[in-house]
Amino acid sequence: MHFPFPPRFSLQVALLGAAPLFFCSSAHAQRVPRFGIDGSVFFPSSSKTKDVFGSRFTGIGPGFGETQVSKRKLYPDLDFLREKRGDDRATVIFAGAKVLIPIGRPVISERTTGFAPYSGVGVNLTYANIDAPSVGVQDKGFGIGVSAILGASFGGRFFTEGRYRLSTAAADFNFSGTQLVIGARF
Repeated sequence: MHFPFPPRFSLQVALLGAAPLFFCSSAHAQRVPRFGIDGSVFFPSSSKTKDVFGSRFTGIGPGFGETQVSKRKLYPDLDFLREKRGDDRATVIFAGAKVLIPIGRPVISERTTGFAPYSGVGVNLTYANIDAPSVGVQDKGFGIGVSAILGASFGGRFFTEGRYRLSTAAADFNFSGTQLVIGARF
């Protein structure tokens, strides 16, 4: 979905989409928010996107929130992806929020170590900056999306997630697909 509005309006929409990042922190005021790093690989399902940029995008960026999912909780969700193939370049940002729910027996405490599986759903604003001379596209645009998540935490500091993203088109390309994420919190 491409919004033909002035850049100022597009910036306001981007800031509105990023707002959950700042308002979805833990409800425990006495705890310091946990930050870390997330790495991901995204496999687009759109044949047009794959034809121009290849079958995978890679990303690395900041991570926010706890890795242990001991109860249903709202988390910020931010992913930066970039890919270059020949002269064609794409930068994609997914910004929003996700709700994660533990699977199986509840975790005894939020600091419990070990394997803790979870599932969840997410909503996001998708921003794409595309420079693809091979198909005559040089555009920036916004889309919206949802995702289904299945993941597990390991030892309170590390996690891995698999998700399927369903997204509207942004800058003439569709960014629906499968994403694998590995992250650490410090």
